[in-house]
Amino acid sequence: MTEMEKCYEQMYEFENNSRLYDFKFMDTEIPMWMYIRSYFIRDLIDKKISHQIRKISIKKSKEYKKKGFISKYIIRNPFISSKKDILFAFWSYDALSQHDNGLVYDDLIMPFINMFPNNTITLMNGEILNEYERNCSYINWKMDDIFIDIQNYTSIFKPHQNISEKDKKNIKNLIAFLNHNCPLPINDNMRKEIAYKLENFARNSKQIIRIFEVYLQKINPKLAVICCASYPDLFRTCLILACKNQKIVTAELQHGLISKYHSFYQYSDYILTDKSCGKIFTDYYLTFGNYWSNQAKIPQKCNVIGYTKPVIKEEVPDNNYILFCAGLNFDEYFKFLNRIMPELDESAIIYFRFHPLYSTKEQRDWFEKKLKYPNFIIANENGLNFYMKKCRYVIVDGSTVCYEALFTGRIVFSFASQESIQCGLSQLQSVHMIKNGDDFLKLWNNRNILKSEYHKEFFDVNYKKNYIEFLKKCGIDTTI
Repeated sequence: MTEMEKCYEQMYEFENNSRLYDFKFMDTEIPMWMYIRSYFIRDLIDKKISHQIRKISIKKSKEYKKKGFISKYIIRNPFISSKKDILFAFWSYDALSQHDNGLVYDDLIMPFINMFPNNTITLMNGEILNEYERNCSYINWKMDDIFIDIQNYTSIFKPHQNISEKDKKNIKNLIAFLNHNCPLPINDNMRKEIAYKLENFARNSKQIIRIFEVYLQKINPKLAVICCASYPDLFRTCLILACKNQKIVTAELQHGLISKYHSFYQYSDYILTDKSCGKIFTDYYLTFGNYWSNQAKIPQKCNVIGYTKPVIKEEVPDNNYILFCAGLNFDEYFKFLNRIMPELDESAIIYFRFHPLYSTKEQRDWFEKKLKYPNFIIANENGLNFYMKKCRYVIVDGSTVCYEALFTGRIVFSFASQESIQCGLSQLQSVHMIKNGDDFLKLWNNRNILKSEYHKEFFDVNYKKNYIEFLKKCGIDTTI
């Protein structure tokens, strides 16, 4: 067991202490621990075992600009909306991408929205690029600017409002409890961060819940699908609570990987059975496939909704082409590639795909200068499936690509990194774990015995059928 795994096990055991849940918010009766626990566990462990890795610097090519009054308060005002049965809430502009047809949208939710566009409304979260605002492809979409403005003005003009003496006392006592009982040490910065998060929720939650209730009464949805609902923050949590007050079904879409060491989707037995803890969660967690429903240890009901991204259906090619999907540890990749490339014959080609955060032309050029091999190709000019179709083998480092590769029958190698362990890759028997180039070459030189197998349990591609069945369960007429 690695140090990271030991730390998670310690924290999971610690949060079965029932005294941890005695400190509650006065207005909602939610244990304060529930609002901070996942961030607290993750950050505490990351700070304890973090190591420095080389990251290529990012140059932002676009600037955020302020939106005009008409766009902000009239055209995209969420309160100026007609009634819709389905609400997709707080999708981030960071996830938007521009497609070949010029349309801009989020790949995860657009397929669902397109099924019932006239009965769906989308509430977007955060800053917006003017380019995306002009080209955003959602038919009915609004922005959360007004909610943000209300919170900001409240913080400026009434900075100490609504924090009751009981909440102040419970915040202080929870931090003291963590100081004396948490199995991992807490520093001053973390204590300040905990206090800020808890005070912010105590100060604003009652008002924000009420504002969301007014908004929900306006659009009258039967279902609210809330982005990253398991990541508590003021808006997401208050919208969940407002929906529950209005008897509206709530759900969260799976957006990434789930494993035992993903604290946002792993909860102690105490939390799973305690009703006051359960208030903070949506009613449903909608997963890519049965595998993920079984991996999640959460209070929500798991419902397989399926996978909307296109997947390869062709047979696995019989060649020596390797797709290398990089993470962030470039020092490790330099050593690895310089070790294995001279040992590969001419039939082996490595298609090296940068992590999406590190893929500008300047970054690719800088990387290519370090690795001048004729059979080394940068693979970011086309989509993932374009390169996956070419390759029989895949190398990953803590990535969703691993599961997509196994689903399509590729033979997968994974670095035995902290990221891969957190992603659950070390638990998969079909993944060949490697620490360095020597490990890889031992497997590669005996690759004739490595089997190609299709793992259908990861993704259900029948998302349209699954979505319709789920909407019916929520009392929504799908014949519209």
